[in-house]
This record gives sequence, C-alpha cells and structure tokens, in this order.
Amino acid sequence: MRTIVIGDIHGCWRELQELLKKCGADADDCVIALGDIVDRGPASLDVLDYFRHASDARSLKGNHERK
Repeated sequence: MRTIVIGDIHGCWRELQELLKKCGADADDCVIALGDIVDRGPASLDVLDYFRHASDARSLKGNHERK
C-alpha cells in the first residue's frame, strides 16, 4: 500500500486520472488531496464525487473549497 499525495487538482478530472495512471495507482493505494480539488477546471463535480465516494481517497479543505 502506498500513499499518493496530490495538490491543487482544481476540477481537472481527466488530468487526475492520467496522473493516477502514471503513478500506477491501484485499489490498495491511498490518495490524499491537499485541498483545492474544485474550481477553475471543467469537471469539479467529478473530482468532488471521486473524493466523496472512493474508500481509498481523502481530501483536505483548501481555500477554493471555501468559495
């Protein structure tokens, strides 16, 4: 099991998926976002849904989540 830490996703769902693929992330890995998972990108709802429902993913609250 690895811990994958990512910052400033900003609603970029496709890019998040590409990054996780490049990391070789699998179901045993824990993904932690360091805030700013929404705003600016085209798919904030997809990113939010992922961190809301994936059992292996967590997110800290960033300043863009406060908007």
